Amino acid sequence: MDAFNKQTNCDTNDYDTLYEGPATLITSKKSLNSTTEIQTFLVESDKITFALQKLNSDYACHIPVFQTEHPRLFILVDQENIPFFHTKPISTYNTDLMAYINTKFVYIQNILKASITSMYIDLVTKQCNLERQILMHKLSLASYSLSEFAYSMGEGPGYTALKSGEIVYLLKCKPVDVELDRSHNTCFQELPVLYNKQRLFMAPKTHTLQKYGTEIDCTIILPTGYLMEGEWISMSPNYNELGSGKIPQLLKPQTTWTWSYRNPEHLMNAGLYSSDMINALQKHLLFPQEVDAAQSNIARQTMGYNTLDQGLKLKPYIDGELISHLVDEKLNKMWGWFVGFGNFISGLLGIFTAWKILMICLNTTINMSILYQTFGCSFKVLAGVFASMTHYFMHKSHSKQKSYTQSEEPTNEQNTYLLNTITEQPAPRIVPQPTPQIRQVYPSINIETSNRTL
Repeated sequence: MDAFNKQTNCDTNDYDTLYEGPATLITSKKSLNSTTEIQTFLVESDKITFALQKLNSDYACHIPVFQTEHPRLFILVDQENIPFFHTKPISTYNTDLMAYINTKFVYIQNILKASITSMYIDLVTKQCNLERQILMHKLSLASYSLSEFAYSMGEGPGYTALKSGEIVYLLKCKPVDVELDRSHNTCFQELPVLYNKQRLFMAPKTHTLQKYGTEIDCTIILPTGYLMEGEWISMSPNYNELGSGKIPQLLKPQTTWTWSYRNPEHLMNAGLYSSDMINALQKHLLFPQEVDAAQSNIARQTMGYNTLDQGLKLKPYIDGELISHLVDEKLNKMWGWFVGFGNFISGLLGIFTAWKILMICLNTTINMSILYQTFGCSFKVLAGVFASMTHYFMHKSHSKQKSYTQSEEPTNEQNTYLLNTITEQPAPRIVPQPTPQIRQVYPSINIETSNRTL
């Protein structure tokens, strides 16, 4: 957010939202032994790129925010308070070029710092892992070969080791001068030497002197080699220099390069402000100079001088109302009374159309009322919209009623005659009929009962 001031009583509209979206929070320390953490918000996109350090807490219109290196730039992290600051086009007068340039420098500083810190951590991690592996290897040698342990811990010859329980003592030997002993006709694992006219043997790698040597077979194909004062010699059993093809290969550590420099991709095109805002600011700064040139070109065109087309537009100076007024004035002069007569006829047609619509609505209402009174609530009521269908249904209804009335008159006369005839006849006499006798279909049977003893 870019703010004009930090008053206690203010409006959130006084602040411009420069960026709203995700950001990367980088936490670092001032030094290795320091406990103070430095938090930096990093934004990298194709349009907006900046880095701002999170400083002390502050308030913007009673809303908690964080201060940055720039006094007019604040950071709002709380999601609940973000809707109070509306995203709107940033005013050109509120664009700060110093903030734009300074944020680029801070962004470059954080990029370089992050890259160098990443490289340092990568190197220290590899070194720590390597030293740990070396220590583990050296400790494992103490259990199997004290001479190898002494050579590894002493990082060269001249050391010996003594194991006592779980403790290994590393002893440094005093260097002395010796001579090669060429009197032997056999080969040894150790190098035969003379020290104070005594025949001794110098152990490989540790170069310690011992009384006894390990005898081995002599071979020219695989000779016994020793490094003496930077030169390799062989004993088979005579002492000779090793050839170029038999010199041992020097082993070197093979460390892979895992760190890579991270290039700031959008540094040239992106910044604290978008490219549209920078272009608007550029136009604002160049406007006073371009005004004089535009006025001069317009004056040359009006005076008839030849000018190049530089994209000057006069459309904003001639609005639509002015053009319509000129067109109306010309039409009135050209058409005159014809236009007035046409307007009068149009008004009459409008009145006639309104009257016609009113009459149609009134006729439809009357027709529907007549059909409803005649047929009741039925689909025939919808025919009231059309006058011809209303006349058809009413004519058909009157025809049916007329035929029904004509067929009903003779029936009434016949019914009256029959009623009169029935009234004049005497009432019939009812003769009582004798009661029928009951006859037996089957003969009567006499059933006698007797007592029997079983």
